[in-house]
Amino acid sequence: MVRVVLLLLAWLALPGVCAAQPLELHEAELQRPGQPGWQRVALPHTWPADSGGALQDASYRLRLRLDAVPPDTLWGLRIDRLSSVHRLYLNGRLIHEHGEDGDGSVRLRLLPLYLPLAPALLRAGDNELLAELR
Repeated sequence: MVRVVLLLLAWLALPGVCAAQPLELHEAELQRPGQPGWQRVALPHTWPADSGGALQDASYRLRLRLDAVPPDTLWGLRIDRLSSVHRLYLNGRLIHEHGEDGDGSVRLRLLPLYLPLAPALLRAGDNELLAELR
């Protein structure tokens, strides 16, 4: 149901120049309610194709190591297909949430997502993106 593909893009902040340097992540860890621990999965991962087709909550944890985070670089997060009901955390900080309609109902759709990220959200060393899906 959900294919998660993550792509972090860094653009050089030079006048008139937009040189993308994609950092594509090819694996994540998956956790479902009632399952102990995290399970390593390859990306893109189709959820819940590997669980008999039943919709269920899931969390994906993705890790990215950066040698440095240039303060003048614009960053973006792109996920090609994401459940319409989700929360995204970067290094423990909520960066995006999309969920129920105003009347409390939920319409599950697969949506592309692009979010600009301030360099202050990233850090040199290990970074963690957590995607909670419903």
